[in-house]
Amino acid sequence: MHHGDKIKLVIIISFCLLFVGGCVNNPQDHTNRSRVILVNIGTKDRLTLARLIDDIAKCKPKIIAIDAIFEEKDSIDHGDSVLINSIAKAGNVILSSVIKGYDIISSDSLFLKASKAQGVIIYGLDEEDLVSKFKTFVSTKDQIHMSYPVSIVSYYDLERMENIMNQTKGNQYYEIGFDNSITVGDTLAHDLIPQKCSQMQDKIVLLGYLGPLDEDSYLTRADKNKRTYSTIITANIIMNILNETFHETKE
Repeated sequence: MHHGDKIKLVIIISFCLLFVGGCVNNPQDHTNRSRVILVNIGTKDRLTLARLIDDIAKCKPKIIAIDAIFEEKDSIDHGDSVLINSIAKAGNVILSSVIKGYDIISSDSLFLKASKAQGVIIYGLDEEDLVSKFKTFVSTKDQIHMSYPVSIVSYYDLERMENIMNQTKGNQYYEIGFDNSITVGDTLAHDLIPQKCSQMQDKIVLLGYLGPLDEDSYLTRADKNKRTYSTIITANIIMNILNETFHETKE
């Protein structure tokens, strides 16, 4: 995809999110939380993660999203090579990245080349320092980057988004809705993947760290006293977009 096409896609998606009824023909079809399936990668090594991706890919999900950054190493070892091959073979893997200052921290270039796309995790805090909002895209230096959940949705349902006028309000924050939210309790156990395979077809399978520790987690409006994993926040933003159940912030 050329740089100009990426900008156009971001504009289309951002505009789409501003208008109720713009992105989906029948919102009632998209209130089912089973469209996003959670899988915990915990502290699995890269060989084990590669096998997990292979098993999930056999179930033919529409998107396999991995909320993890595979950092650059001095040399690529066997585990890296197998994981890169599994990502490439699946053909529908979207990786996450993070923003620090004006820099985007992403996976090693070999992982990025093997993936379908990537997106940046962009959260905003409210006056209580709780994660409560996100952006559809962010500008850094001379580039525009799609946010991670928006990148996932764009490949999940791009055809409808392309029918929306390519207009946008720009670099805007949107509120995250946690009503009827996806939680850690919705995580699919690895040993149940073969049994649930048919249920994963054409869905979004979101892999990320979901415990047992509190790493990569934040306090949110969903629960001010208990931390919420980044992957859970992403899952709820995806559902907000599909259900059109969030609003532009007032700021």
